[in-house]
Amino acid sequence: MDSSESVHVLDYYARHYRPGMVDLSTSSPSGGEQLADQRVTYAAPGGLPALREAIAGLYPGLSAEHIVVTNGASEALAATAFALVRRGERVSAGQEIYPSFRETAIRLGALLSAARASLVAVNNPTIPHGRLMDLNPLIASIEAEGGRLVADEVYLDLRAGGPGMPAASVSTSAISIGDLSKPLGLGGLRIGWAACRDEAVVEAISRSVQLLSGGPSNLAMDAALAAVRDYGPRLAARCAAAAANAPLVFAALEEAGWVFQPPDAGWTFLARPPSPIRPSQLRELEAAGFFLVPGSAFGAPGGYRVSVFAPAQPLRTAIQRASAGPCERGSLVILAKSTRPGLGKTRLATGLEPAAAAELAESFLQDTVDLVRASGKDLIIAFTPYEAEAEFASIAAGAPLVVQPDGDLGHRISSALATALCGRDSAVLVGSDTPQLTGVVIEEAFCHLEQADLVVGPATDGGFYLIGLREASSADGLFEGIEWSTSSVFAQLIANALRMGLTFDVLEEFTDIDDVESLTTVLAQADLSGSAPHTRAAAARLGLGPV
Repeated sequence: MDSSESVHVLDYYARHYRPGMVDLSTSSPSGGEQLADQRVTYAAPGGLPALREAIAGLYPGLSAEHIVVTNGASEALAATAFALVRRGERVSAGQEIYPSFRETAIRLGALLSAARASLVAVNNPTIPHGRLMDLNPLIASIEAEGGRLVADEVYLDLRAGGPGMPAASVSTSAISIGDLSKPLGLGGLRIGWAACRDEAVVEAISRSVQLLSGGPSNLAMDAALAAVRDYGPRLAARCAAAAANAPLVFAALEEAGWVFQPPDAGWTFLARPPSPIRPSQLRELEAAGFFLVPGSAFGAPGGYRVSVFAPAQPLRTAIQRASAGPCERGSLVILAKSTRPGLGKTRLATGLEPAAAAELAESFLQDTVDLVRASGKDLIIAFTPYEAEAEFASIAAGAPLVVQPDGDLGHRISSALATALCGRDSAVLVGSDTPQLTGVVIEEAFCHLEQADLVVGPATDGGFYLIGLREASSADGLFEGIEWSTSSVFAQLIANALRMGLTFDVLEEFTDIDDVESLTTVLAQADLSGSAPHTRAAAARLGLGPV
C-alpha cells in the first residue's frame, strides 16, 4: 500500500498482522525470555483460526469466517450492539437480556421499542423461565420488517433432546451468541463468541471487539480450543449431573408448595413461593449464606430463579427460613364504579348488550371483594356515583364505603389511598376489572411496602391495575401531568416517582378488562381455573367461551 495512505491503526493491524510475525513497530516489547511464549502475545483479530473453526462446527452451515471470538458472551453482546446500533434506531431488548447489550444500545442512543425494531434481542431459551422458542416464525416476522435477530443462546444446548438449531443456522442475517461458561462451566476462561453468516456483520463485530478489549489472549483460546474439541463428552457429563440433581430440587420445591415448570433447556428456571418472601427474610437468607435472585431482575416479578444444581438440603433450609408469616396487615381499597347498565363498563358495553356488560362488571367486582377478604386485609370500597351506595353495601356487606370525590382519576386515587392510610402503615388500591389478580400478588404488594415507598402493578395497555403507598404524602405530585386512558400512564407514573425520589417496586403484569377484545384475551390466555368463580360463571352463561 502507499505509505501516505491514511488508515486507522486498528484496521491496519486487523488486516495485516498475524501472530508469529516479527513486529518491527511494536509498542509492547517482550518482557524477557520467560514471557516470550507466543500464547501470551496479542491474538489474531476475531480469534485463533483453529478455535473459530472448532466453534463453527457447533453451528450447521457455518465456517470459521462466520465466528468472532470474544471475552465471554457479555462482550459478544456489547460488541454486537456497538457494531450495529445507530442513534435513533429502534431496538427491542427486554429486561431479561444481559445488561451489556441493552445498556450499550441505550448509551448509543437507541430507542427501545418492540415495534419495527432494526435489532431484536431475545434469549433462547427464555430467561428466567427456560422455555424454548420457535425461531422460524420469529425470524420471518422480524426480517419482514427489515430487522435482524440477535439470539443469546448460551443455554441452547442444555436440553434433554440434545442441541437445538441456533439462529445463525436458521437465518443468514441472524446473530447467535454463545460461550463456554454455561454449557461447560468454564466461566473463568472468559471465552464467548458471536456467530453470523453475514460476513460484513462479522467484520463489524470483530472491529468492535478490537475497540473494546482486543479479544481474548492466545493462552485462554488454547485452553478453549481443547474444551471445544471435547465439547460433546463434556456437555454430556454436565447434562447427566443436572438430570441427577434436578429431581431433588423439584421435590424440595413441591414439598414447600412452590409453583414452577421444569426448564425446557438450561440449568435455571422460575419458581414462585406460595406466599411472598418478605424483604427482611431475604436479608436473613443472605446473612445465613443463601443467595437467591428475584425474578424481577429479569422482568418476571413474584418468583425466584432456582438452579437445577442447587443442593437439596440447603435449598430446603432456605425455603423454611423464607416461609415465616404474612406481611403487614394494611388496608386495601377497591376503586369501583356502579355496575348498573349505562353506568359501569361503558366500553365493554359497546361490544355486548348493556345487561351482559353489567353482569360481567358485577362478577368482576364480586370476585375482587371475595379475594381481598380472603387475603385478610382490611377492605374499603371507594365508589361512584354517590347514589350507588346501596348497591355496594349489598356486594360488600360490612365494608366501609367512601364516595369518590369529583376530579380526574389521579385525584380520586389519591383521596382513596389517603382514606385507607388513616391509622395504618400501608395501603394498596386496586380496580375491579382484573380477574387474574391473586392473593399472592396482593400479599406481595404489601411485602414490598415494608421497604419501598410505592408499589405498582402494570397493565398490558400501558396503565396499572394496582398501586400501593406507605405514606399519603407520597401521592403529592405522583399523578401530576399523567395523560389518563393512554398507553403512557405507567411510564409517566414511574417518571414522576423517579423525579420525586420515591423508592418503588413493580409487580407482575396483568390485563385490565376494558372492552370485548381485552375480555377475550383474558378468557383465552389467563389461568382462571382456581380463581374468579363469579367471572367464570358469568362468561359461561353469556357464551363467551370456556374459562
